[in-house]
Amino acid sequence: MSISLLSPTLPTAKTTFRDLPQDQARVLEVIDNPVEIDTYSTGINTTRVRPTSIVNPADSYEYVIITNSDLKSSFLPLADWKNQTGVNTTIITVNQITSEPGYSGTYTQAEIRNSIFDAYNNWEIGVQ
Repeated sequence: MSISLLSPTLPTAKTTFRDLPQDQARVLEVIDNPVEIDTYSTGINTTRVRPTSIVNPADSYEYVIITNSDLKSSFLPLADWKNQTGVNTTIITVNQITSEPGYSGTYTQAEIRNSIFDAYNNWEIGVQ
């Protein structure tokens, strides 16, 4: 008797663990087995490649405001205040996101999501 099992190939899960010290500190706050933290290292190359032209590759941001072009000026006081209080902040518009080939998606929401993934993974954005 012979039994064959076929299972579909599952897509590789996207990881949001960046191997950054602040990520590790956050994980340590919420796990029950902190002695195992080193077993979760992904071996990710910490040299960041920013595939976007939206921000200066030499900069990193703690806070990103996404808005449309009409409302951008309304968010400038918030961005200025954040920067003055030491929170490196930038404003990007939906038009910038949808014009960026690196964020291609089938609809605007997907492109915005892709830009948020990029910001989180490559601009050293923190989770608040």
